[in-house]
Amino acid sequence: MIGRVLLDTEVFYVTQGLLGGITCTHKLGGITRKASLSQRLYLTRIIDAMKLQGVEVVPGSAPVERALGWFASAVSDQGSMADVMMRNTGPEMMASIFMNPAPRVEPFPED
Repeated sequence: MIGRVLLDTEVFYVTQGLLGGITCTHKLGGITRKASLSQRLYLTRIIDAMKLQGVEVVPGSAPVERALGWFASAVSDQGSMADVMMRNTGPEMMASIFMNPAPRVEPFPED
């Protein structure tokens, strides 16, 4: 297959084929699914919104990596929270979430 690897992590492997089809593989579960046209368009709109906000869309960019990981989760696990967010949240809002993630909250240290 002629294509390119978009994301390769411990959990997900995401590739894009020559004609634009995106395949997401969940390595731990052994599940491979192809993204639908509406899912691919949604990802494209998220990336476009990031570009409009000045994010450099290059491999290894943190917001792009977060968006691709979330996208892989939504495609490979239908009915998951990521899948529900894809259906109910606009791409501009999702782009802003990926560009400005909430800070990690650490538990209070025990005295």
